[in-house]
Formats: sequence, structure tokens, C-alpha cells
Amino acid sequence: MIQVDWKATEEVAWQANELLTAAGIAETWHMKSGTKAAVLHALAEFSTWVRPRGFRLLHLDLGDDAYYALLVREDQLEEIVQAAEDAGLDVQESDDFEREQLRDC
Repeated sequence: MIQVDWKATEEVAWQANELLTAAGIAETWHMKSGTKAAVLHALAEFSTWVRPRGFRLLHLDLGDDAYYALLVREDQLEEIVQAAEDAGLDVQESDDFEREQLRDC
């Protein structure tokens, strides 16, 4: 799981690459937008990068000033979203998260 303070863009790349390793993806993601970009933009960039590799980001809202994201296999996304919602978690698929969070940027 990625857990990044809302202003700690420099934390996104190394956490994202740890998720890739845990998921068995041998590639390394390099943030093109740089550490001066907002965390939201870095997460959106990572989300776009993982999609053609069969993965999606699932965002959790835990009510604080950090961003939380899980890397899930696309073929398991619906099942994981349903389980999270059944557990009372506030989750958003990456498309919905980006549309909502980036609309004012």
C-alpha cells in the first residue's frame, strides 16, 4: 500500500516501486513529472503507467491528510472493491479518484 502525505511527492516513486516488486513486476517506474508535481499528479501518472500492465490503483479515504493506494490486479478489481465496501471502507477506483481530485487542478 502506498501511504503518502498530501505534500510529500518525493515519497511516491520509491513506494510505487516497492508495490511493483511485491506484485512481481520487474520493471521500475520513473516519475516523469518530477518531485515538484503535486502528489495527486504523481499518483495519476503511476496509475496510467500500471494500467497496460494489468493493474489498477485503488484509493482509500481514511479521513486524514494522506493518500492511500493499493495496487490490484485488474481482473480482481471488482471483487476487491466489493470486499472493501462490505468492510465499510471508502474506496475509489483510479478513474473516479482522478476525476474527482484533479478537477480543480
